[in-house]
Amino acid sequence: MKVGIVNTVFGRHPFGGPAIHGWNQARAFKQAGLNVTTFYGGEVHPDYAKGLEDVIRPVEEFDPWDYDVIMVQCGWDYIFDMAIKGYKNIIAGSNVLPNAAPEHCFPYLDAVEQHLKMLEDEKKLMARLISCTRAWVAQSRFQRREYWKLGLPFDMPVHIIPNPVDTDGLFKFAKADELGDAVIWSGKDTWAKNPLALAKVAKQLPDVKFIAISDHSLRAIFPDNVEIITGGTIFDVAKILRRGRIFLSTSVTENNPLAVLEAMSVGLVPIGFKTSGMTEIITDDFNGVLVSLNNIGHLKLEIEHLLQNEERWGRLRQKARETTEAINSYKTIAIKYKRLFRKIVEMDIVKCSICGRVATFDDLELCLDCYEKARQLHETILGWNAHLDAIRRENKNI
Repeated sequence: MKVGIVNTVFGRHPFGGPAIHGWNQARAFKQAGLNVTTFYGGEVHPDYAKGLEDVIRPVEEFDPWDYDVIMVQCGWDYIFDMAIKGYKNIIAGSNVLPNAAPEHCFPYLDAVEQHLKMLEDEKKLMARLISCTRAWVAQSRFQRREYWKLGLPFDMPVHIIPNPVDTDGLFKFAKADELGDAVIWSGKDTWAKNPLALAKVAKQLPDVKFIAISDHSLRAIFPDNVEIITGGTIFDVAKILRRGRIFLSTSVTENNPLAVLEAMSVGLVPIGFKTSGMTEIITDDFNGVLVSLNNIGHLKLEIEHLLQNEERWGRLRQKARETTEAINSYKTIAIKYKRLFRKIVEMDIVKCSICGRVATFDDLELCLDCYEKARQLHETILGWNAHLDAIRRENKNI
């Protein structure tokens, strides 16, 4: 089985986002021995091309008919072009839309014209993409809900495959004495990353060292105890994380944030706001800390406690590492994609085990309606199968 990936921004952004997602994918596929070629647009940073020369090609050489399955990670116009030419086995990757969570953001924004226009444009784009694709990939259940808000039908298969992380290489687990004592933050000068929250909490903790990894200079809003590091690549990020003890995310919305996952893999304890995809990564006081949105006072207290309480810090960082190792390792992600590619080639569309419609939750073999019925009836995990059997009997009687 030959698979082609279109990612027009592969390896171009210095830190994260779709560019690094694609780079991690390519490395995971190669390590797993999958026959996958990634097509990139523009120039690729030499550090990201190294070791992948045999599995990445310029997009100008892309011909879908050479492949059994195509996944478009970035570059939705290629989906339309393939559909016009009659190519069928197309998967929409998790970065195919310009914004992973447009509607969710509105509670935190003024309803200005440009944001409303963005949402309408994405709904129109979604409407066009639906008829051209056989399946979609989301990095989180949160992102899948955002797809539905934009108009993706409930019977379109959506496979949840999170960000891959190099847990055994760049972001291997560090011993406690190999880490520093700083609070690390990563982000841009944008409303979504919410750097003002970092500025506020840093001002309230003048004796704590903060490091901000960014591609914008934020010196004007940060106090002197925040060191700002700009430029560099993911290889630099891996080194910087080892200067930290805590990773702080102040984002008001996240999908499946790679920066948080990388920090967890190294063994930093993540702290973030209880919002969007963050709640799928962090379980409060199990593998990290969650606080209410923009609750700066609570952030301050949690940072102070983790810096002072060695036992709690050690317990949470161990679980943080175990989480990424189990869910985000290259090996795990490659297996998930291999299953997806095989399903598309074999047209193995999962059906609801109760009513026979296309399954919205393919891991549970349930459509949305039957899932909701089961969820309403379900009170304990032990009773789940009994409730499913009850629904099956009900449908049979009908």
